[in-house]
This record gives sequence, C-alpha cells and structure tokens, in this order.
Amino acid sequence: MKKIIILAAACLAGTCCVSADVYDDIIAQIDENNASLKALRYENISEIAELQMDNNLSETEVEFEHVWAARGGEKKWNAGISQSFDFPGAYIARRREIAARRSAFELKYRAERADVVLRARELLIEIAYCNKAIALEEAIVADMQSINDMLSKAYSGGDATILEVNRSKIELANNMVKLNELSERRHSCISELGSLGCDITDTGAIVYPLSRLETIDDYYMQIDDSPYVAYYQQQKRAEALGVKSRKMEMLPGIKVGYVHEYEDGTSFNGFSVGLSLPIFSSRGKKALAKALEAQADWNEAAARVERRSVIDVEYHSAESSKQLVDLLAPVFYSNNHIELLHKAFKGGQMSAIDYLREVTYFRESEWDFLQVELDYHLSLARLNIFNFL
Repeated sequence: MKKIIILAAACLAGTCCVSADVYDDIIAQIDENNASLKALRYENISEIAELQMDNNLSETEVEFEHVWAARGGEKKWNAGISQSFDFPGAYIARRREIAARRSAFELKYRAERADVVLRARELLIEIAYCNKAIALEEAIVADMQSINDMLSKAYSGGDATILEVNRSKIELANNMVKLNELSERRHSCISELGSLGCDITDTGAIVYPLSRLETIDDYYMQIDDSPYVAYYQQQKRAEALGVKSRKMEMLPGIKVGYVHEYEDGTSFNGFSVGLSLPIFSSRGKKALAKALEAQADWNEAAARVERRSVIDVEYHSAESSKQLVDLLAPVFYSNNHIELLHKAFKGGQMSAIDYLREVTYFRESEWDFLQVELDYHLSLARLNIFNFL
C-alpha cells in the first residue's frame, strides 16, 4: 500500500523519471550531429564573410602608359598607383552593422536549435507514451490469449458457446493489431530521432520527463527571452544600422594616387586626387534598407503574437489535462483492472461476454487516460522548452 501511495504521489507531481539524462543527452547529440544546424552554422559564417568582404577597400589600381611619335621624337611614358576609398564613416558604419548581423545570425541559430530540440523532446515523450501503452497492450494480449485458450477448452467440453469463443478471438486479434501499431509508432519515432542526429540505445527505458506547470504569467515573462523574438529584435537593430551604412555610402568617395611621368628626358613626380559621386549607383539603397528595417519590426511583432498564442493554447491545454491526470492517476496507477477482472471471471463471478465487455471498457478508459497524459507532457514540453536550452 505504501508503494502505491508513493507511486500515485509521483504521478500527481508530474511523473517519475528514471531516465532523465536522455532528455539532456539529446541536446549534446543534436549539437554534434544535426545536419541542418551544421548547414545553418556554415551558412551564417559565409554570409558574415561576404559582408566583411564588402567592407574591404576596393582594388588598388596600377597604371602604365607608353606613347611615342610616328616619326621619331622623344618617347613619353607615365606610371601611377592609386587607391579608392569610400567616405571614411562608411567603414565604421558597416563594421557596426556586421557585428549586429553576426549577433542576429547567432540568435537565428539558437531559434532553429530550439525547434530541433523541441521536436526531439516531443519524440522522446511519444516513445515514453508508446512504452506505457505497449506494456498495457502486452498485458491485455497475454490475458486475452489465456482466456481464449480457456474458452476453447470449455467449448470442447460443452461449457462455453461458439459466440464466446469467437468474441474472445476477435478481441485478441484487435489487441494484437493495436500492439503492432504501437510498435510501429515507436519505431517511427526512433527513426525520426536518428534523422535529427540522436542515437537512443535503450528506448524501452524512456519515461516522461520530470517537469512542472508554471503560472501563465511566468510564461508571458519569458516571451522577450525567446530566441525567436530576440532574433527579430537584433535583426531590426542590424537593419537600422544598415540604414546608416547606406547613408554613408551615398556620400562622395575619395581616390588618391602617386603619379610618375617621363617626358623629354625629364621625370615628373606628383599625386592625383579624385572624388567619386555615387549619384546613380546608390539609388534605391536607402529605400531598401528602410523597408528591411520595417520588415524586421513587423517580424518581431509577429513573433511576439505567435509566442503568446502558443502559450495561451498550450497552457490551457496543459491545465485541463493536468486536472484529469490528477483525478485519474490514482485510479489507473493503483489498480490492475485486467488482473481483477481475470480473477472475477475465473471465480465464476461473471460470464465470458461480460468479462470481455468489461475488459474493453477499462482498456478504452485507460487508453483515454494515456492520451490525456501524453497531451499534458507535450504541452509542458512546448511551454518549458527554453528552460532546457
């Protein structure tokens, strides 16, 4: 009795977790093995490298010119080297923009990583559900097989009807089909985990994670810390700096150089200075930058609305599911209804048809409970995902 009370208390608190490490281990495995995150990491690196190249000085120009008259006369030649510069403030502005974009790319990576980790946790939770459901179905199949054998012998002796025998065979087949479906579902989850870069060795030992439902205000307070919202916040800042960079690029550039000329036996040394006026080449850049800044602003607002919507939906789902889990956990965790029904049938307290009907009722009821329990833990995972990163 003491063990039953302890088990029920653990269920009411959330669930016991003998394999909690697996939920932590998948994060390290995802960081190490997930192909899409690896690709995103190098995509971010390449984009930053491209931006840095755009902030480099333009090519150094070296010129040489040699001319001569058609009929004798002195030869003339000149050489020079020059370098063009954007307006000096443009380089500083672009460096600040690049730093902001680097931070935004890192937050984008964190957001994508959160999605992958959440999906992996959902799959582990589904496996935990399948483990419990498979254990239930295996017990029912074993019991149904025993009842089927018993009724077949009784039918041979004239103590059971063919209706009872056929009903037991149909129920046995139905439960075997359900058991196969659960095994296939668990295998599908394991395969998808493998595609995410997670290799789980002992899937049969996976149980629900130990987690708790906070207040809805606690989850609202986490919205600003969400990598999705933080990414668009940083992207908006980067686009604002991009507007400043485009303004600097519209200012005149400078070209300076050294010139050496040789003419009539005399060498001349000097320098050249020029201005580049980006009147046409910069047309539309400022408008584009402002549009991107506005887009990032609206993306941030949309991310806030979306995250708040997720919290509202999942919190109320978790809250209602928790009420049912708290109510039904002592019923299903403290009693083995199949075993009790089997004893009643063998003791002659009910007919075979009544037994099969009652088994079906309690099985379907426990299935409903397992589904509610699964929904509860999936909602918790979606609400608490940022606590695990």
